Amino acid sequence: MTMPFDAKQIVDTITKLGMPPGSALIHASAAMVLHGLIKEARDIDVATNEAGWQHALTLGEARQGRIDQLVEPVPDVELFSGWLGEPLDGLFARARPVSGLLVAAPQDILDFKRKLNRPKDAPHIRLLEEHICNNL
Repeated sequence: MTMPFDAKQIVDTITKLGMPPGSALIHASAAMVLHGLIKEARDIDVATNEAGWQHALTLGEARQGRIDQLVEPVPDVELFSGWLGEPLDGLFARARPVSGLLVAAPQDILDFKRKLNRPKDAPHIRLLEEHICNNL
């Protein structure tokens, strides 16, 4: 079993991958950690644009995920060639910089978690709804 990632570990792990600036977007639970909504995430999911994906291919072998291709350069870090068919331009445009990294906007994380609608996401959905409501 791997150890969960706190905010410092997320920043350190992604920074060490050497992704070109503006080419990688932290999403899902790891993004919630960087927004200060939860303490830790079990893994780090990263959407990449074309420059990020080309770099990802230098870090490991690509394999097919459910929708996008992905590279796992280190355990529990997945670099995706897209983001579940979502237009990347919008995701990247709405992203917020945190500690030098691009982080998915809370509304985009909420939309993603609602789309998957897994039982494990229910507490995160409530947290995100509350955060968005309180920060309008």
